[in-house]
Amino acid sequence: LNLNAPNIEMRPGEEYQIPVRTTDLHRIDGFQFTLRLNSAGLELVDIESGVLSNENFGERLRRRGLLTVSWNRELADELEGEQRLFTLVVRANANGIVRDYIQLGSHYTAAEAYDRSGDILNLGMDWIDSVLPDVVLFQNAPNPFIDHTFISFNLPHEEQVMLQIHDLQG
Repeated sequence: LNLNAPNIEMRPGEEYQIPVRTTDLHRIDGFQFTLRLNSAGLELVDIESGVLSNENFGERLRRRGLLTVSWNRELADELEGEQRLFTLVVRANANGIVRDYIQLGSHYTAAEAYDRSGDILNLGMDWIDSVLPDVVLFQNAPNPFIDHTFISFNLPHEEQVMLQIHDLQG
């Protein structure tokens, strides 16, 4: 089973969304692994659900930069095509690329998948290099601002966008 995620180039203080996807879920009955997040490079802010939800993550070792992950099939063959398993929301602590700070392995939970006949399969992460991630909105600077601020963003391709800014009253 191959999972894939964008290999985003990060800058300190910026927040990034890292969607973890696979196209092989239709042939899998379950999988498990441990994610190791190196706090020198990034910190985990949140985990957004996809096919996996909160109960699929063991966060007991989160302070040590470890997340255990497990999933077993509860749906029928509704999982054809590419599926977003979950999205890691991280804040960069250093310049670098994501794959240098996130590792999928067997640190506490064996990294393996199980096919529909119960056979054990290898499980790995493919980092997809890209110049720009999907859509990224960076932290404003200076923050806090006085009479002005700058807000940077990246788009995967040129297009018209609308940025709405609201005060605390909405």
